[in-house]
Amino acid sequence: MMRRDFFLLCCNKEFIPDNFTYTTLIHGYSASGNVNEAFRLLDEMLEVGLKPNIVSCNDLINGLCKSGNLDRAQRLFNKLPLKGLAPNAVTYYTLIDGYIKVGKTCGASSLQEKMIEGFSPSLATYPALVNGLCEQGDKGKAMKLLAAQGDVNEI
Repeated sequence: MMRRDFFLLCCNKEFIPDNFTYTTLIHGYSASGNVNEAFRLLDEMLEVGLKPNIVSCNDLINGLCKSGNLDRAQRLFNKLPLKGLAPNAVTYYTLIDGYIKVGKTCGASSLQEKMIEGFSPSLATYPALVNGLCEQGDKGKAMKLLAAQGDVNEI
């Protein structure tokens, strides 16, 4: 039985889905590459008066990045503050990783700089950025980033 069928069956049996239920399904659909269904669930979630949290948005951003829809992922990221949500380290890392995987290290570096303005970057973001820069042949910028990482770690 498909997840959606199971979900509908549960709803018909007086099961009332909550944020956790919707976020779990959004995660499953996003992770399996069915981002359109994940967004449909997000719309449904809003229709029943539930407010998505940063976890559900991170799942959508991840699904969009993995499906090659980086522009849409960036648009969702940009809308987070309008929805009353603040990006966290996972949000930044997911989008940074998405940029790196398509060879857009400038976009990844820009996000990393924005992330530093708000809070300390995750240790996972530095290796991803350094690796991406090296793959793009920009070893000088990679070395500068490694030096900056040392400065951030001393704070």
